[in-house]
Amino acid sequence: MPQLLSSAKLRQLEENNSYIAFFGAGYIADKTIVKSQVKPKCIIDNNTDIQSTYQDLIQIVPLIDVSRDAIYVITSTSISEIERQLIDH
Repeated sequence: MPQLLSSAKLRQLEENNSYIAFFGAGYIADKTIVKSQVKPKCIIDNNTDIQSTYQDLIQIVPLIDVSRDAIYVITSTSISEIERQLIDH
């Protein structure tokens, strides 16, 4: 079930070694890292041209490579499309 999480809650989850994955590489992911002070384990992106590359030393991967148990933070303007992908995952 989707939830809105504060930066403090994200930091708490990170401190508890939760697997946090951002969905959407680029500017919004960068700003979220800075503002929340949380470094995700990976960044998911559908663009095959950037998969297996790195953003801020964080690997960019396809959704299929990430556990369904991860905590997903959508860092994209394509929220509805990503939400559908996560539900189907």
